[in-house]
Amino acid sequence: MKVLLVDVDSKKPNLALMKISALHKSIGNQVFYPDEVYIACIFSWNRAKAFGIAKMFPKANVHIGGSGVNLIVNRS
Repeated sequence: MKVLLVDVDSKKPNLALMKISALHKSIGNQVFYPDEVYIACIFSWNRAKAFGIAKMFPKANVHIGGSGVNLIVNRS
């Protein structure tokens, strides 16, 4: 599987995406151009940007997360 990791908010390394990258590499996936896309968005003002990036990959399984997208926590 090919996996793309996208950090919407910064040019500095994103720890969560680095961990996801390491996981996928450890199971033999390529972290590159996507079958699956992970988009991390910390700031709410970048939410539209994150969803815009997601639209660039209509054939991929896209995961968007981070405090800029959703602060609701399911505590059930």
